[in-house]
Amino acid sequence: MASVLTEQEYRFALRLPHSGWLLVSSQHSHSVLVCQPEGRVISEIKENFNQPQGLAYHEEDKELYVVDRFNHCVKVFDDQFDFVRTIGVGQLNQPVGIALDKDQVCVADNENHRVAILSKDGTWSRFVGLGFGPTRGHLFCPCGVAVYKDLLIVAEWGNGRIQVFRNDQSILSLEGAGHAHSVTVSPEGFVYYAMYSNKCVGRFRIEYDVGDVPRFILESFLLELKEPPVSVFWDDKGLGVVTARRVEFHEP
Repeated sequence: MASVLTEQEYRFALRLPHSGWLLVSSQHSHSVLVCQPEGRVISEIKENFNQPQGLAYHEEDKELYVVDRFNHCVKVFDDQFDFVRTIGVGQLNQPVGIALDKDQVCVADNENHRVAILSKDGTWSRFVGLGFGPTRGHLFCPCGVAVYKDLLIVAEWGNGRIQVFRNDQSILSLEGAGHAHSVTVSPEGFVYYAMYSNKCVGRFRIEYDVGDVPRFILESFLLELKEPPVSVFWDDKGLGVVTARRVEFHEP
């Protein structure tokens, strides 16, 4: 395990594939920190953010997507971190997490209790979830979202669970994930989810080829932490875990 950053109020992180730089959204400074691979901060992305949250990078377009929670939108930047456009204005309510799926942008639309699906230019497509509620298919303050093949994986803060959707229908509801705030998936189908109130990271595995019936393998894996995990992400260093004060990497 290696500690990388030690400032406060970090939210989400990702590593840029072409440079290896680490990007971290900082709620405290209302900016996205640009860090060298070893973690030294070299610059900041500032665009009148009001608590930036989830981060996603489109490798083909070389564009960075940043969720701007209390401006209720997603801001898009080019590979030089220059502002390009804003999407989701008038459609989102306190969004948190984000994932890219080919030409679609999937946003955890927290206070609307759904996952919003937009095109890259911001055109509304649809939403996933049956609205606010505790029963399967409904969502309560979703914070994290990830995509694996054609499956949508959602971390619910309010219901404390992970749901997996296929064709916009819930096919798995994993309960007992206390204040689930973030979710990520490895290329092999290992799903990691941050349980804030439990101060740990859980994991399960998906065995699935598109067109077949998904098989979910639940595990006893728990990564216990000293501080609550705010988010998790996957890159070539393995599992990245973000707390309010640091970014750490752990063996998968």
